[in-house]
Amino acid sequence: MKRYPPELFSSEILQEAIAMAEEVKFASIHPLDGGRCDPVFAPFVCSRYNGSAVFLGHLVRSNPLLECCPATPLPCRLVFQAADGYISPSVTRKNRKAARSYRPGTMSPASSWAHLRKSPTRS
Repeated sequence: MKRYPPELFSSEILQEAIAMAEEVKFASIHPLDGGRCDPVFAPFVCSRYNGSAVFLGHLVRSNPLLECCPATPLPCRLVFQAADGYISPSVTRKNRKAARSYRPGTMSPASSWAHLRKSPTRS
């Protein structure tokens, strides 16, 4: 089976994924609930890092994901999308300014499997 994204554009290094997630600060949440809830977007911050990452997100009360989230943790996938687009290598070869501002890997999303849990609301 082919791997996607290809090895050149992917990494298993947790620190790299966390750094990108902290830079983007916004993720789409894709629940693995059999289609009861569509993916939604939410801001996230990295709460803890001790061999793994804990992200705290904020959902407004009207967000349908709150109704879909059971009392037990909901398996999901978090996707931190850096950019929606593609920069061809030919563009960076012709344009030195574009080449300096483009960092390889910044166009690839950081994603991970997660378990979504409700936290008590704060006043």
